[in-house]
Amino acid sequence: DILSNFPHISALPEQVAVLYMMFLVLRWQVQPTRDNYERLPEWMTPRPSQLFTPHPAWLDFLPWPKMRDKLVSSYQDYAFENWFIPYTSTLSVNWPYEPTDCLLSASESEELIINPVFERHMMRLENWSLGPAFARAHPAMASTVRIKSDQPRSLQAGFEHGAEAPDAFDQ
Repeated sequence: DILSNFPHISALPEQVAVLYMMFLVLRWQVQPTRDNYERLPEWMTPRPSQLFTPHPAWLDFLPWPKMRDKLVSSYQDYAFENWFIPYTSTLSVNWPYEPTDCLLSASESEELIINPVFERHMMRLENWSLGPAFARAHPAMASTVRIKSDQPRSLQAGFEHGAEAPDAFDQ
């Protein structure tokens, strides 16, 4: 089980999204056909830096192209054992529905399939984010991803009478 290596990815939507993206990338790497390449979201296609510069394989599975570009040239500064906890513990696809709604039961069988609404959601890079703990651990990488603040949306809703609520998403 791949996810047992990343216990901090504990929410179902993130587990499904990470496994699905890994599946798409691996399928293209193992069988590099035009069809498999075209099934990758544009932002998961390999960057020129990935194609021409040797780098650790784990970098190929990060969703943000700018992050991959930056890491390919400086991966020596980011040991995987120091990287993965701030990354996996704050990774979010910001699914706004019940976590179990990312999957559906397939007709009469007990097989689960990815909800088409969730698939569209996870295929949009703007729905992926990391948290402030990642930005604190790796400040040089914060500008390459969407950083979502720790502030709950319910606090933002309390601002009234012209006062501005702080933005929930810092860039």
